[in-house]
Amino acid sequence: MTEATAPSFTNFIEQELIPALQKALNDRGITDIVLTYQDLKLKGSWRNNQRQFILFFAKEDINAQKAFACSDGKTEPGTIEPFLGDERKIGIELIIFGLMQRLNAQKWLMPN
Repeated sequence: MTEATAPSFTNFIEQELIPALQKALNDRGITDIVLTYQDLKLKGSWRNNQRQFILFFAKEDINAQKAFACSDGKTEPGTIEPFLGDERKIGIELIIFGLMQRLNAQKWLMPN
């Protein structure tokens, strides 16, 4: 796919990443997830905003620096951590894998 025919970054997030992430979370028992993308931030929340995360993108480039934050409770996500910083080639599968690892580390994912 050439750059001229490549989907925009926003379209990639909204049409490819969000549906794939939604499916991955649904498969793990999280069916009330709300995912939104705006201003280089992919936000996810469920349990009536009791659990929230944000994936930050430094710029509209899948390979650019990314960061992750999460919170449990009604507070906004606070501590920002690097996300997939050591990876050279980033794809949708790796982003979903990384997010699922982070959420599982919080013990937020139910067993299948």
